[in-house]
Amino acid sequence: MKSLLWMSLLAAQPIDATRAVPETSPIAKLGMRLGVEFAVGPYRPDVDAEFSDATPYADIFGSSTALMYRLRLHAFIPTALGEVGVTAGVGWFTDSANALAADGSLSAGETGVRLIPVSLLLRWRTEALGRWPGLPLALTVAGGLNYTFWRITKGDGGAAEFEGIQGDGGTLSAQVEGAVGLRLGQLDGPAAKRLKQEFGIDDTELGVAVSYVSEPIGWWDALHVGDFTWQAYLSVGF
Repeated sequence: MKSLLWMSLLAAQPIDATRAVPETSPIAKLGMRLGVEFAVGPYRPDVDAEFSDATPYADIFGSSTALMYRLRLHAFIPTALGEVGVTAGVGWFTDSANALAADGSLSAGETGVRLIPVSLLLRWRTEALGRWPGLPLALTVAGGLNYTFWRITKGDGGAAEFEGIQGDGGTLSAQVEGAVGLRLGQLDGPAAKRLKQEFGIDDTELGVAVSYVSEPIGWWDALHVGDFTWQAYLSVGF
């Protein structure tokens, strides 16, 4: 009788479907992973490349570089041949100097340049590189399109103007890059485990990327704002 009574009580209890079947996000169902990356490095837009007998950028800003900052989001799917996915990024670059006077000398006024590059790249990453040097290294190769919003500014921050032409616009370019990173989680297993449990972080990577942004592509004449440069980055995967 007691057995029948317990079976009757159990059968009468409602089933909590939310506990019985844990929810799975659409990203997890696809086997997709996400990552966030912050990068910084020297940059110098190759404006003077389009002039055969003049160097207007170097005349104003000199030969030094300024810092380019980038923030990127990665979405990728692990495969037998490595991680395959896409990278969307946005950057920020600004530099300023004394403007040129009518006679070609530097004046007391100030001018500046501001770049906001937006990129969309196809990305492939492999961790097999670390098998040979014995370090937990990762190799990344990416390529795609870069559209840079640019503005030549005057002293008050507004767009400069020359003979009725506004000093702002956009440039479409091709972009390719390669990177080598050190997988920090593999150097300290207990710390990596805590990051996974407390924040959901699967991997962290510190490395150096080499990037090339080409001359403008398309049918319109646009300002050359590309560069061949390097950046240090920190990437976090979830």
